Amino acid sequence: MKKIYFALGLFFCFYNCFKKNVELTYPDSPYIEPKYDTTPVDSFSPGATSAEVARRIRMSSQNYQDSLKKALEKEAELKRQKALEEKLKKEVEKSIKMDEKPVDTSPEKQPKLSVD
Repeated sequence: MKKIYFALGLFFCFYNCFKKNVELTYPDSPYIEPKYDTTPVDSFSPGATSAEVARRIRMSSQNYQDSLKKALEKEAELKRQKALEEKLKKEVEKSIKMDEKPVDTSPEKQPKLSVD
């Protein structure tokens, strides 16, 4: 039984080795040039990134930095506004306290309640 399996295995191996390779070609279809550069470039060699890609990186980085500056400026403006609001609240409270007459709570000035 082992000999039959061995013989069948050899037969399939030799059959596949002598099989003709059929190349699939499509003569009617035109060749379309890829839209990207297919030249391999070592990532550490000069010219690894094209000038256009480097420019885009710098632009996006500059845009990112600008957006960070705007966010920081907005945050600083909010802090200034809050500080002004707090200052105004304190001034209003201070002016209210100055306008109010102090209430004397000494026992001599309090009216006496009679229990009749």
